[in-house]
Amino acid sequence: MPILDRVSEKELREDFTHKGWFLACPVWVGLHGGAPLVTERNWVPEFWFIFNVWASQALDYIGMTLAPATYQPAFTFRITPLWEDDNEDHQ
Repeated sequence: MPILDRVSEKELREDFTHKGWFLACPVWVGLHGGAPLVTERNWVPEFWFIFNVWASQALDYIGMTLAPATYQPAFTFRITPLWEDDNEDHQ
């Protein structure tokens, strides 16, 4: 989505509160309610986000196969501080 249809500055400020990483994909994260709103950052192709989803599921499958009794799937997100707090360009 964000290569051709970039997320506007207005939408970023309304919907997304944090920057973060999903495995190796930079994302915007909105923590407003029960489930987080997640989208890849501007200029990152959507297929890279989808590939990281697949890789996360593959890692969980491997973990459940190798240690089915003790393995607990973990979310592969790294959430950074509020994006308004840093001095980077948000586009």
